[in-house]
Amino acid sequence: MAKVAVLLRLLPDSPEADLAALRAAVMAAVPERMSIARIDEKPFAFGLRALLISLILADEEGGLEAAEAAFGKIPGIQSVETLELGLL
Repeated sequence: MAKVAVLLRLLPDSPEADLAALRAAVMAAVPERMSIARIDEKPFAFGLRALLISLILADEEGGLEAAEAAFGKIPGIQSVETLELGLL
């Protein structure tokens, strides 16, 4: 089965959010059959820093939605947005 690379942007709900704690929560929330290739921090707006998650998953129906839902349930995450998607 083919693999898909996805870049997600997770925005915390506050500029004062503990990004180290959010990063740990993201690592713990990765659904089965997916893996995180990289997590970066990037300035977003008005002091807010986003987490950019590079995720590798199988090219199957519902995979991306499962990842978005899992990360969206993390306390302190305001939004999850898919920035890029491509086959490996």
